[in-house]
Amino acid sequence: MSEPSDLLVIGAGAIGLSAAWRAAQRGLRVCVVERDRPGAGATPAAAGLLAPTDPDEWRGARGAFNIAAMAEWPTFAAELEQAGDGPIAYRRDGALRIALDEDERAELALAAAVLGDNGVAHELVDAGGVHAAEPNVRGAVAGLIVDSDAHVDTGRLISGLARACARAGVRVCTPVEPLSTLRDHDGAIEGVRLSDGTEERATLTLLASGAWSAEATWLPEEVRPDVRPVAGEFVALQGDPDAPLVRRAIRGRHGSVAPREGGVLWVGTTVRDAGYVTAPSAGGIHAILDRWTRLVPAIAELGIIRIGHGLRPVSPDGMPYVGASSIPGLALATGHGREGIIHAPLTGEAIAALAAGEELPPLLAPFAPGRRTADRERPGL
Repeated sequence: MSEPSDLLVIGAGAIGLSAAWRAAQRGLRVCVVERDRPGAGATPAAAGLLAPTDPDEWRGARGAFNIAAMAEWPTFAAELEQAGDGPIAYRRDGALRIALDEDERAELALAAAVLGDNGVAHELVDAGGVHAAEPNVRGAVAGLIVDSDAHVDTGRLISGLARACARAGVRVCTPVEPLSTLRDHDGAIEGVRLSDGTEERATLTLLASGAWSAEATWLPEEVRPDVRPVAGEFVALQGDPDAPLVRRAIRGRHGSVAPREGGVLWVGTTVRDAGYVTAPSAGGIHAILDRWTRLVPAIAELGIIRIGHGLRPVSPDGMPYVGASSIPGLALATGHGREGIIHAPLTGEAIAALAAGEELPPLLAPFAPGRRTADRERPGL
């Protein structure tokens, strides 16, 4: 049996690996348990857009979380590229949000007002302004340009986090999963028994299993988070690296296009509330390609590199669970929905602080795992 860890992370997505890396940077002993491979869940399937989609996601407690997390990203990206000895393709080259009809134009105006309230520079443009900004985009009646919007290549993000964790001394156990908890005489969790017959002991165990967190049958039912899987499908296309079709991310009511290095375009996404689906659907991929080949016709000429999907973990109130559970020795970091990539730096640092015996910042109080959410309306995405 290995030496007990200070932090045992269950799940090797962007949230879990960020927490592991930040904890190891503090000198803590860290182990990560993953049933598949690092990044096998929702992270690589995400567009990597580092700004909220809807105006409501800039308001209230959720908005404060989003804004604080976005502010962490430049430093987080720079440190990770150094620690992981490689680029993660973090880019602040802006985004263009488009409206296709008058209702969507009104939504853009609302989004612009919210951005203004938060001091974010932006520009509302008409159809001519959209064409001037992105000549290959068709059919928009208006647009909202936000030059400060950033995005990251989520595949490179996972690779960078895995390398940074390895260099910081994090042990990664894969492919194994917890079967049951280890408890002390007072009932506190002090680690887990794994599917390979071994035991991993730790001062703090973190559930960071994304959409599978609600299926953590190794935990008592009363502390399993109420999250459901919401699938998002995508297509990766190969374009000309010397003549990219779009210069910035294009965002609309029904998805987005994100340019990546080497002429690659990430194109998505769907919202499928259909349980633990194991593959993209033909209908979902058809809808993505039909929508975006009408908006950016030149996409039809690009080659398909990959078709994929991921499962977003969504809570009943649309807010993540971050913090200590009602059982000593157990913390949660899950339920981040489509904002998991945005939240990774702030959530990772918060969990690392918790593992070091510090209190979470007041900003995260509304996201305590023990809050009541069962009677709240489940949000759409």
